[in-house]
Amino acid sequence: MASNLLPSITTTQIREIILSFSCCYLLFLMPSYAETDTISQGQVMRYIDKLVSANKIFRLEFFRPGTSHNIYLGIFPNKETTPGDYNRPVWVANRDTPVPKPFTMPFAMLRIDESDGLLKIFYGHDGSGSGSGSVTISNTVTGTNNTSATILDNGNFVLRALNPDGAINRTLWQSFDYPTDTLLPGMKLGINFRTGQKWSLSSWISNQVPASGSFTLGGDLNASSQLILMIWWRGNAYWTSGLLDKDNFDNTFDLFDYFHELNFTYISNENEKYFTYAIKGSISWAKVSMLLNGVVETRVPFTPISSSVCSFSRNIGTPGCLMEMLPKCRKDYNLEFHRREGSISGSGYRDDQDENMSLFDCEVKCRQNCSCIAFASPNNDGTGCEIFDKVTRFTPSESTNRWPEGPKDYGAVYFLDKGKDKHIHKKWWIWLAAAAAGGTLLTLGFICFFMRRYFGGKGVAEKTLLHELEGAAITPRQENESSLPI
Repeated sequence: MASNLLPSITTTQIREIILSFSCCYLLFLMPSYAETDTISQGQVMRYIDKLVSANKIFRLEFFRPGTSHNIYLGIFPNKETTPGDYNRPVWVANRDTPVPKPFTMPFAMLRIDESDGLLKIFYGHDGSGSGSGSVTISNTVTGTNNTSATILDNGNFVLRALNPDGAINRTLWQSFDYPTDTLLPGMKLGINFRTGQKWSLSSWISNQVPASGSFTLGGDLNASSQLILMIWWRGNAYWTSGLLDKDNFDNTFDLFDYFHELNFTYISNENEKYFTYAIKGSISWAKVSMLLNGVVETRVPFTPISSSVCSFSRNIGTPGCLMEMLPKCRKDYNLEFHRREGSISGSGYRDDQDENMSLFDCEVKCRQNCSCIAFASPNNDGTGCEIFDKVTRFTPSESTNRWPEGPKDYGAVYFLDKGKDKHIHKKWWIWLAAAAAGGTLLTLGFICFFMRRYFGGKGVAEKTLLHELEGAAITPRQENESSLPI
Protein backbone atom coordinates (compact mmCIF):
# COMPACT_ATOMS: atom_id res chain seq x y z
CA MET A 1 0.00 0.00 0.00
CA ALA A 2 2.82 2.34 0.80
CA SER A 3 4.37 1.58 -2.58
CA ASN A 4 1.23 2.93 -4.26
CA LEU A 5 1.83 6.27 -2.61
CA LEU A 6 5.33 6.63 -4.07
CA PRO A 7 5.50 8.57 -7.34
CA SER A 8 6.30 6.47 -10.40
CA ILE A 9 9.64 7.30 -12.05
CA THR A 10 10.19 6.56 -15.72
CA THR A 11 13.44 5.47 -17.29
CA THR A 12 13.76 8.87 -18.99
CA GLN A 13 13.44 10.68 -15.66
CA ILE A 14 16.11 8.44 -14.12
CA ARG A 15 18.45 9.31 -16.99
CA GLU A 16 17.79 13.02 -16.49
CA ILE A 17 18.55 12.76 -12.76
CA ILE A 18 21.83 10.91 -13.45
CA LEU A 19 22.72 13.49 -16.12
CA SER A 20 22.00 16.35 -13.68
CA PHE A 21 24.30 14.88 -11.03
CA SER A 22 26.98 14.34 -13.66
CA CYS A 23 26.64 17.95 -14.76
CA CYS A 24 27.01 19.20 -11.20
CA TYR A 25 30.16 17.12 -10.82
CA LEU A 26 31.69 18.36 -14.05
CA LEU A 27 30.85 21.99 -13.35
CA PHE A 28 31.59 22.34 -9.66
CA LEU A 29 33.65 19.39 -8.45
CA MET A 30 36.21 19.14 -11.23
CA PRO A 31 39.21 21.36 -10.60
CA SER A 32 39.35 24.53 -12.72
CA TYR A 33 42.56 25.66 -14.37
CA ALA A 34 44.28 28.69 -12.91
CA GLU A 35 43.12 32.15 -13.97
CA THR A 36 44.71 33.01 -17.30
CA ASP A 37 44.35 35.32 -20.28
CA THR A 38 44.86 32.64 -22.97
CA ILE A 39 43.47 29.36 -24.21
CA SER A 40 45.49 27.25 -26.59
CA GLN A 41 44.36 24.79 -29.21
CA GLY A 42 43.15 21.68 -27.41
CA GLN A 43 42.08 23.59 -24.27
CA VAL A 44 38.55 24.65 -23.37
CA MET A 45 36.97 27.51 -21.41
CA ARG A 46 33.90 26.13 -19.66
CA TYR A 47 30.71 27.98 -18.79
CA ILE A 48 31.94 28.72 -15.26
CA ASP A 49 35.45 29.75 -16.37
CA LYS A 50 36.73 33.11 -17.58
CA LEU A 51 39.79 34.66 -19.17
CA VAL A 52 41.24 37.76 -17.47
CA SER A 53 43.71 40.11 -19.17
CA ALA A 54 47.25 40.33 -17.85
CA ASN A 55 46.65 43.45 -15.73
CA LYS A 56 43.08 42.42 -14.86
CA ILE A 57 41.46 45.25 -16.85
CA PHE A 58 39.11 43.11 -18.96
CA ARG A 59 37.63 39.62 -18.68
CA LEU A 60 35.98 37.21 -21.14
CA GLU A 61 33.15 35.03 -19.84
CA PHE A 62 29.75 33.50 -20.57
CA PHE A 63 26.68 35.38 -19.38
CA ARG A 64 22.90 35.59 -19.45
CA PRO A 65 21.47 39.12 -19.70
CA GLY A 66 18.60 39.83 -17.33
CA THR A 67 16.06 37.02 -17.18
CA SER A 68 17.08 35.58 -20.56
CA HIS A 69 17.71 31.84 -20.84
CA ASN A 70 20.09 32.29 -23.78
CA ILE A 71 23.84 32.14 -23.26
CA TYR A 72 26.27 34.67 -24.73
CA LEU A 73 30.03 35.10 -24.63
CA GLY A 74 31.17 38.62 -23.83
CA ILE A 75 34.02 40.91 -22.81
CA PHE A 76 33.51 42.97 -19.63
CA PRO A 77 35.45 45.64 -17.73
CA ASN A 78 36.98 43.76 -14.82
CA LYS A 79 36.67 46.70 -12.41
CA GLU A 80 33.52 48.67 -11.69
CA THR A 81 34.79 52.22 -12.06
CA THR A 82 31.31 53.43 -13.09
CA PRO A 83 28.10 51.90 -11.65
CA GLY A 84 26.79 49.13 -13.88
CA ASP A 85 29.87 48.81 -16.10
CA TYR A 86 31.13 45.63 -14.42
CA ASN A 87 28.06 43.66 -15.58
CA ARG A 88 27.64 45.36 -18.96
CA PRO A 89 29.65 43.75 -21.80
CA VAL A 90 31.58 45.94 -24.21
CA TRP A 91 31.60 43.19 -26.83
CA VAL A 92 29.41 40.14 -27.47
CA ALA A 93 30.81 37.29 -29.57
CA ASN A 94 27.51 35.66 -30.53
CA ARG A 95 25.01 38.52 -30.20
CA ASP A 96 22.85 37.29 -33.10
CA THR A 97 23.44 33.56 -32.56
CA PRO A 98 23.00 32.82 -28.83
CA VAL A 99 23.24 29.35 -27.39
CA PRO A 100 19.58 28.29 -27.57
CA LYS A 101 17.39 27.70 -24.55
CA PRO A 102 17.33 23.85 -24.51
CA PHE A 103 21.12 23.81 -24.04
CA THR A 104 21.60 26.65 -21.58
CA MET A 105 22.99 24.33 -18.93
CA PRO A 106 25.33 22.78 -18.30
CA PHE A 107 27.50 22.38 -21.38
CA ALA A 108 28.54 25.54 -23.18
CA MET A 109 32.24 25.98 -23.70
CA LEU A 110 34.72 27.92 -25.80
CA ARG A 111 37.52 26.16 -27.58
CA ILE A 112 39.69 26.34 -30.68
CA ASP A 113 38.48 23.66 -33.07
CA GLU A 114 41.34 21.26 -33.72
CA SER A 115 40.08 20.46 -37.22
CA ASP A 116 40.10 24.01 -38.65
CA GLY A 117 41.67 26.21 -35.94
CA LEU A 118 38.55 28.41 -35.58
CA LEU A 119 37.18 29.77 -32.31
CA LYS A 120 33.85 28.13 -31.58
CA ILE A 121 31.27 27.85 -28.80
CA PHE A 122 30.17 24.25 -28.42
CA TYR A 123 27.00 23.24 -26.63
CA GLY A 124 25.09 20.02 -26.00
CA HIS A 125 24.92 17.20 -23.50
CA ASP A 126 28.60 16.36 -23.71
CA GLY A 127 30.05 19.67 -24.87
CA SER A 128 31.45 18.14 -28.05
CA GLY A 129 28.82 19.55 -30.34
CA SER A 130 27.88 16.05 -31.45
CA GLY A 131 24.13 15.89 -31.85
CA SER A 132 23.79 19.45 -30.58
CA GLY A 133 25.57 22.39 -32.14
CA SER A 134 28.26 25.02 -32.26
CA VAL A 135 28.63 28.74 -32.97
CA THR A 136 31.67 29.93 -34.92
CA ILE A 137 33.15 33.17 -33.58
CA SER A 138 36.21 33.68 -35.78
CA ASN A 139 35.49 33.50 -39.50
CA THR A 140 39.05 33.46 -40.81
CA VAL A 141 40.47 30.21 -42.17
CA THR A 142 43.65 29.72 -40.18
CA GLY A 143 45.44 27.03 -42.14
CA THR A 144 47.37 26.13 -39.01
CA ASN A 145 46.96 23.78 -36.10
CA ASN A 146 49.06 25.80 -33.68
CA THR A 147 46.96 28.73 -32.47
CA SER A 148 45.96 30.48 -29.25
CA ALA A 149 43.35 33.06 -28.22
CA THR A 150 44.16 35.85 -25.74
CA ILE A 151 42.20 38.64 -24.06
CA LEU A 152 44.40 41.77 -24.03
CA ASP A 153 44.48 44.70 -21.61
CA ASN A 154 42.91 46.98 -24.24
CA GLY A 155 39.83 44.72 -24.45
CA ASN A 156 40.79 43.08 -27.74
CA PHE A 157 40.31 39.31 -28.03
CA VAL A 158 42.80 37.98 -30.58
CA LEU A 159 43.34 34.64 -32.31
CA ARG A 160 46.99 34.16 -33.22
CA ALA A 161 49.11 31.71 -35.16
CA LEU A 162 52.12 30.51 -33.20
CA ASN A 163 55.56 29.38 -34.21
CA PRO A 164 56.75 25.92 -33.15
CA ASP A 165 58.58 27.52 -30.23
CA GLY A 166 55.36 29.20 -29.01
CA ALA A 167 56.26 32.70 -30.20
CA ILE A 168 53.55 34.76 -31.90
CA ASN A 169 53.65 34.45 -35.66
CA ARG A 170 50.71 36.62 -36.79
CA THR A 171 47.18 37.72 -35.85
CA LEU A 172 44.51 35.66 -37.61
CA TRP A 173 41.41 37.32 -36.20
CA GLN A 174 40.54 39.97 -33.58
CA SER A 175 37.36 41.19 -31.91
CA PHE A 176 38.30 44.83 -32.62
CA ASP A 177 37.41 44.21 -36.28
CA TYR A 178 33.88 43.22 -35.28
CA PRO A 179 32.55 45.78 -32.77
CA THR A 180 29.06 45.35 -31.38
CA ASP A 181 27.56 48.38 -29.59
CA THR A 182 30.73 49.79 -28.00
CA LEU A 183 33.88 51.46 -29.32
CA LEU A 184 36.97 51.04 -27.15
CA PRO A 185 40.18 53.07 -27.63
CA GLY A 186 41.95 51.69 -30.69
CA MET A 187 38.78 50.43 -32.40
CA LYS A 188 37.74 51.88 -35.75
CA LEU A 189 34.62 53.41 -37.29
CA GLY A 190 34.88 53.52 -41.07
CA ILE A 191 35.57 51.51 -44.21
CA ASN A 192 38.27 49.11 -45.35
CA PHE A 193 38.40 49.49 -49.15
CA ARG A 194 40.65 46.48 -49.60
CA THR A 195 38.33 43.98 -47.89
CA GLY A 196 35.04 45.89 -48.16
CA GLN A 197 34.55 45.64 -44.41
CA LYS A 198 32.67 48.42 -42.59
CA TRP A 199 33.37 49.09 -38.93
CA SER A 200 30.22 50.26 -37.16
CA LEU A 201 28.32 50.06 -33.86
CA SER A 202 24.79 48.66 -33.55
CA SER A 203 22.59 49.14 -30.51
CA TRP A 204 21.03 46.28 -28.58
CA ILE A 205 17.35 45.52 -29.16
CA SER A 206 16.71 45.70 -25.41
CA ASN A 207 18.70 45.52 -22.17
CA GLN A 208 18.09 41.77 -22.16
CA VAL A 209 18.67 41.10 -25.87
CA PRO A 210 22.12 42.08 -27.22
CA ALA A 211 21.13 41.22 -30.81
CA SER A 212 21.66 43.93 -33.42
CA GLY A 213 19.09 46.68 -32.84
CA SER A 214 17.61 49.51 -34.88
CA PHE A 215 20.39 52.13 -34.47
CA THR A 216 23.76 51.96 -36.24
CA LEU A 217 26.68 54.37 -35.86
CA GLY A 218 29.29 54.25 -38.60
CA GLY A 219 31.29 56.10 -41.23
CA ASP A 220 29.92 57.34 -44.55
CA LEU A 221 31.63 59.07 -47.47
CA ASN A 222 30.31 62.52 -48.40
CA ALA A 223 30.39 64.14 -51.85
CA SER A 224 34.06 65.06 -51.45
CA SER A 225 34.98 61.49 -50.42
CA GLN A 226 35.69 62.61 -46.85
CA LEU A 227 34.44 60.32 -44.13
CA ILE A 228 31.73 61.61 -41.80
CA LEU A 229 29.92 59.90 -38.95
CA MET A 230 26.32 58.85 -39.49
CA ILE A 231 23.58 57.29 -37.37
CA TRP A 232 21.00 55.19 -39.18
CA TRP A 233 17.64 54.16 -37.70
CA ARG A 234 16.35 50.95 -39.28
CA GLY A 235 18.43 51.72 -42.37
CA ASN A 236 17.30 55.36 -42.71
CA ALA A 237 19.66 58.32 -42.21
CA TYR A 238 18.92 59.66 -38.71
CA TRP A 239 21.83 61.96 -37.84
CA THR A 240 25.04 63.25 -39.42
CA SER A 241 28.13 64.56 -37.64
CA GLY A 242 29.23 67.01 -40.29
CA LEU A 243 32.92 67.42 -41.03
CA LEU A 244 35.65 66.93 -38.46
CA ASP A 245 36.93 70.32 -37.32
CA LYS A 246 40.08 70.07 -35.21
CA ASP A 247 39.07 67.97 -32.20
CA ASN A 248 35.38 67.58 -32.92
CA PHE A 249 32.59 67.54 -35.49
CA ASP A 250 30.38 70.37 -36.73
CA ASN A 251 27.21 68.84 -35.25
CA THR A 252 28.49 67.70 -31.87
CA PHE A 253 29.63 69.46 -28.74
CA ASP A 254 32.68 67.82 -27.17
CA LEU A 255 31.23 64.37 -27.71
CA PHE A 256 34.57 62.59 -27.84
CA ASP A 257 36.85 65.14 -26.17
CA TYR A 258 34.72 66.52 -23.39
CA PHE A 259 37.28 66.16 -20.63
CA HIS A 260 40.34 66.65 -22.84
CA GLU A 261 41.31 63.10 -21.99
CA LEU A 262 40.39 61.44 -25.30
CA ASN A 263 42.07 62.17 -28.60
CA PHE A 264 39.76 61.57 -31.58
CA THR A 265 41.53 61.27 -34.96
CA TYR A 266 40.75 60.67 -38.63
CA ILE A 267 42.91 58.33 -40.74
CA SER A 268 42.65 58.32 -44.52
CA ASN A 269 44.71 56.39 -47.08
CA GLU A 270 44.18 54.30 -50.20
CA ASN A 271 43.28 51.18 -48.20
CA GLU A 272 40.99 52.55 -45.52
CA LYS A 273 39.31 55.58 -44.02
CA TYR A 274 38.26 55.51 -40.40
CA PHE A 275 37.87 57.38 -37.12
CA THR A 276 39.50 56.17 -33.94
CA TYR A 277 40.41 57.59 -30.54
CA ALA A 278 42.99 57.10 -27.82
CA ILE A 279 43.33 57.93 -24.15
CA LYS A 280 45.65 60.90 -23.60
CA GLY A 281 45.00 61.51 -19.92
CA SER A 282 45.58 59.47 -16.80
CA ILE A 283 42.29 57.54 -16.98
CA SER A 284 42.45 53.75 -17.15
CA TRP A 285 39.83 53.14 -19.83
CA ALA A 286 36.98 54.70 -21.82
CA LYS A 287 34.19 53.64 -24.13
CA VAL A 288 31.74 55.12 -26.64
CA SER A 289 28.42 53.26 -26.96
CA MET A 290 25.45 53.32 -29.32
CA LEU A 291 22.46 53.06 -26.98
CA LEU A 292 19.13 51.53 -27.91
CA ASN A 293 17.30 54.93 -27.88
CA GLY A 294 19.63 56.56 -30.41
CA VAL A 295 21.91 58.26 -27.86
CA VAL A 296 25.68 58.13 -28.27
CA GLU A 297 27.22 57.83 -24.82
CA THR A 298 30.85 58.41 -23.87
CA ARG A 299 32.03 56.90 -20.59
CA VAL A 300 35.22 57.48 -18.69
CA PRO A 301 35.70 56.27 -15.11
CA PHE A 302 32.94 57.57 -12.83
CA THR A 303 31.59 59.99 -15.45
CA PRO A 304 29.14 59.01 -18.22
CA ILE A 305 28.51 61.69 -20.86
CA SER A 306 25.57 61.40 -23.27
CA SER A 307 25.22 63.29 -26.52
CA SER A 308 21.96 65.13 -27.08
CA VAL A 309 19.45 62.84 -28.77
CA CYS A 310 17.47 63.85 -31.84
CA SER A 311 13.88 64.72 -31.05
CA PHE A 312 10.98 63.26 -32.97
CA SER A 313 10.96 66.38 -35.14
CA ARG A 314 14.15 67.26 -36.99
CA ASN A 315 13.46 70.97 -36.39
CA ILE A 316 14.14 70.55 -32.68
CA GLY A 317 17.19 69.15 -30.91
CA THR A 318 20.72 68.35 -31.95
CA PRO A 319 22.13 69.87 -35.15
CA GLY A 320 22.52 67.18 -37.77
CA CYS A 321 19.19 65.44 -37.16
CA LEU A 322 17.79 64.34 -40.52
CA MET A 323 14.47 62.57 -39.96
CA GLU A 324 10.97 63.94 -39.75
CA MET A 325 9.31 61.19 -37.76
CA LEU A 326 5.88 62.60 -36.85
CA PRO A 327 2.68 63.15 -38.85
CA LYS A 328 0.92 66.52 -38.85
CA CYS A 329 -1.49 65.43 -36.13
CA ARG A 330 1.44 65.08 -33.68
CA LYS A 331 3.76 67.92 -34.70
CA ASP A 332 2.04 70.63 -32.68
CA TYR A 333 1.89 68.56 -29.50
CA ASN A 334 4.77 67.97 -27.13
CA LEU A 335 3.27 64.66 -26.07
CA GLU A 336 4.89 62.49 -23.43
CA PHE A 337 4.40 58.85 -22.49
CA HIS A 338 4.56 57.61 -18.91
CA ARG A 339 5.45 54.09 -17.81
CA ARG A 340 3.00 52.13 -15.69
CA GLU A 341 3.33 48.51 -14.61
CA GLY A 342 0.31 46.26 -14.81
CA SER A 343 -2.18 44.45 -17.02
CA ILE A 344 -4.09 45.89 -19.92
CA SER A 345 -6.85 44.94 -22.33
CA GLY A 346 -8.22 46.90 -25.21
CA SER A 347 -8.06 47.40 -28.95
CA GLY A 348 -4.46 46.57 -29.83
CA TYR A 349 -2.38 46.00 -32.95
CA ARG A 350 0.88 44.05 -33.19
CA ASP A 351 3.50 44.94 -35.78
CA ASP A 352 4.61 42.38 -38.36
CA GLN A 353 8.26 42.92 -37.41
CA ASP A 354 7.32 42.46 -33.79
CA GLU A 355 10.23 40.40 -32.47
CA ASN A 356 12.96 42.70 -33.80
CA MET A 357 11.43 45.93 -32.49
CA SER A 358 12.74 47.85 -29.50
CA LEU A 359 10.70 50.04 -27.18
CA PHE A 360 11.97 53.08 -29.07
CA ASP A 361 10.70 51.59 -32.34
CA CYS A 362 7.37 50.88 -30.68
CA GLU A 363 7.06 54.43 -29.39
CA VAL A 364 7.73 55.77 -32.89
CA LYS A 365 4.97 53.50 -34.26
CA CYS A 366 2.59 54.81 -31.62
CA ARG A 367 3.47 58.46 -32.24
CA GLN A 368 3.04 57.99 -35.98
CA ASN A 369 -0.46 56.62 -35.43
CA CYS A 370 -2.67 59.58 -34.55
CA SER A 371 -5.17 57.41 -32.66
CA CYS A 372 -2.58 55.58 -30.53
CA ILE A 373 -2.85 56.28 -26.80
CA ALA A 374 -0.60 53.52 -25.37
CA PHE A 375 2.07 51.01 -26.36
CA ALA A 376 3.77 48.03 -24.74
CA SER A 377 6.26 45.25 -25.31
CA PRO A 378 4.41 41.91 -25.39
CA ASN A 379 7.59 39.98 -24.52
CA ASN A 380 9.26 39.73 -21.13
CA ASP A 381 12.64 40.63 -22.61
CA GLY A 382 11.46 44.08 -23.73
CA THR A 383 11.18 43.27 -27.44
CA GLY A 384 8.17 43.41 -29.74
CA CYS A 385 5.46 46.00 -30.08
CA GLU A 386 1.75 46.35 -29.51
CA ILE A 387 -0.02 49.71 -29.77
CA PHE A 388 -3.49 50.58 -28.48
CA ASP A 389 -6.09 53.05 -29.71
CA LYS A 390 -8.51 52.10 -26.95
CA VAL A 391 -7.88 50.77 -23.45
CA THR A 392 -10.86 49.10 -21.80
CA ARG A 393 -9.16 47.90 -18.64
CA PHE A 394 -5.91 48.54 -16.82
CA THR A 395 -4.92 47.32 -13.38
CA PRO A 396 -1.63 48.29 -11.68
CA SER A 397 0.74 45.46 -10.85
CA GLU A 398 0.48 46.26 -7.13
CA SER A 399 -3.27 45.67 -7.22
CA THR A 400 -4.51 42.40 -5.76
CA ASN A 401 -7.51 42.32 -8.07
CA ARG A 402 -6.68 40.06 -10.98
CA TRP A 403 -9.14 39.12 -13.66
CA PRO A 404 -9.06 35.44 -14.63
CA GLU A 405 -9.67 36.40 -18.26
CA GLY A 406 -9.16 39.49 -20.35
CA PRO A 407 -6.27 41.78 -19.47
CA LYS A 408 -2.80 40.67 -20.45
CA ASP A 409 0.14 41.35 -18.17
CA TYR A 410 2.67 43.32 -20.24
CA GLY A 411 4.88 44.20 -17.27
CA ALA A 412 5.11 47.82 -18.44
CA VAL A 413 2.67 49.90 -20.47
CA TYR A 414 3.46 53.38 -21.74
CA PHE A 415 0.44 55.71 -21.68
CA LEU A 416 -0.01 59.02 -23.40
CA ASP A 417 -0.02 61.85 -20.88
CA LYS A 418 -3.70 62.71 -21.17
CA GLY A 419 -3.46 65.46 -18.60
CA LYS A 420 -1.01 67.24 -20.83
CA ASP A 421 -3.15 66.45 -23.85
CA LYS A 422 -6.20 68.01 -22.19
CA HIS A 423 -4.11 71.00 -21.21
CA ILE A 424 -3.19 71.47 -24.85
CA HIS A 425 -6.83 71.28 -25.91
CA LYS A 426 -7.74 73.62 -23.08
CA LYS A 427 -5.41 76.18 -24.63
CA TRP A 428 -7.37 75.93 -27.85
CA TRP A 429 -10.60 76.73 -25.96
CA ILE A 430 -8.89 79.68 -24.29
CA TRP A 431 -7.82 81.07 -27.63
CA LEU A 432 -11.29 80.46 -29.05
CA ALA A 433 -12.95 82.25 -26.11
CA ALA A 434 -10.49 85.13 -26.40
CA ALA A 435 -11.20 85.44 -30.12
CA ALA A 436 -14.96 85.42 -29.48
CA ALA A 437 -14.64 88.05 -26.76
CA GLY A 438 -12.50 90.21 -29.02
CA GLY A 439 -15.03 89.92 -31.82
CA THR A 440 -17.87 90.89 -29.51
CA LEU A 441 -15.99 93.94 -28.23
CA LEU A 442 -15.17 94.99 -31.79
CA THR A 443 -18.82 94.69 -32.82
CA LEU A 444 -19.97 96.71 -29.81
CA GLY A 445 -17.36 99.34 -30.65
CA PHE A 446 -18.73 99.71 -34.18
CA ILE A 447 -22.30 99.96 -32.89
CA CYS A 448 -21.34 102.68 -30.40
CA PHE A 449 -19.45 104.56 -33.09
CA PHE A 450 -22.36 104.60 -35.54
CA MET A 451 -24.91 105.43 -32.83
CA ARG A 452 -22.76 108.31 -31.67
CA ARG A 453 -22.45 109.64 -35.14
CA TYR A 454 -26.13 109.21 -35.80
CA PHE A 455 -27.42 110.77 -32.60
CA GLY A 456 -24.60 113.30 -32.44
CA GLY A 457 -25.37 114.50 -35.97
CA LYS A 458 -29.09 114.75 -35.23
CA GLY A 459 -28.42 116.98 -32.17
CA VAL A 460 -26.32 119.40 -34.21
CA ALA A 461 -29.06 119.68 -36.81
CA GLU A 462 -31.64 120.45 -34.13
CA LYS A 463 -29.42 123.13 -32.60
CA THR A 464 -28.89 124.74 -36.01
CA LEU A 465 -32.63 124.82 -36.68
CA LEU A 466 -33.39 126.35 -33.29
CA HIS A 467 -30.73 128.98 -33.83
CA GLU A 468 -32.23 129.86 -37.20
CA LEU A 469 -35.75 130.16 -35.73
CA GLU A 470 -34.51 132.43 -32.97
CA GLY A 471 -32.75 134.58 -35.55
CA ALA A 472 -35.91 134.86 -37.58
CA ALA A 473 -37.92 136.06 -34.54
CA ILE A 474 -35.40 138.70 -33.52
CA THR A 475 -34.71 140.34 -36.87
CA PRO A 476 -38.13 142.19 -37.42
CA ARG A 477 -38.00 143.60 -33.95
CA GLN A 478 -34.55 145.00 -34.53
CA GLU A 479 -35.70 146.54 -37.80
CA ASN A 480 -38.70 148.30 -36.06
CA GLU A 481 -36.40 149.59 -33.38
CA SER A 482 -34.08 151.07 -35.95
CA SER A 483 -36.92 152.98 -37.67
CA LEU A 484 -37.89 155.03 -34.60
CA PRO A 485 -36.90 158.76 -34.57
CA ILE A 486 -34.01 159.74 -32.43
